[in-house]
Amino acid sequence: MLSRLSRLLADPAAFLYLAETDGEVIGFASGYAMPLIQRDPAGRLAALVVGAGARRAGVGRALVDAITSEARRRGCERLEVTSAAHRTDAHGFYERLGFADKPRRFVKQL
Repeated sequence: MLSRLSRLLADPAAFLYLAETDGEVIGFASGYAMPLIQRDPAGRLAALVVGAGARRAGVGRALVDAITSEARRRGCERLEVTSAAHRTDAHGFYERLGFADKPRRFVKQL
């Protein structure tokens, strides 16, 4: 995990936010500004984790808002996120925040 976090922090296209209460991390989010040839950059919400005890208290929304603001600041025209098919609670959360369901995605393992 430390090597992954180090790579993330060293990447100028990446940004990371932590949520904490009383010095304890209760959530984090990471994002990227992806340069595209066909349009302005796209933002990507790469990770969003909120501890079980902090859910439904606005922490996730605040983290997504921070990622959204930073993506806008970097000139991104949209923000995208992917979520596994079985994570229906997450899908509802993202839809409440204004994300539209765009279900087509292709992945190749390397």
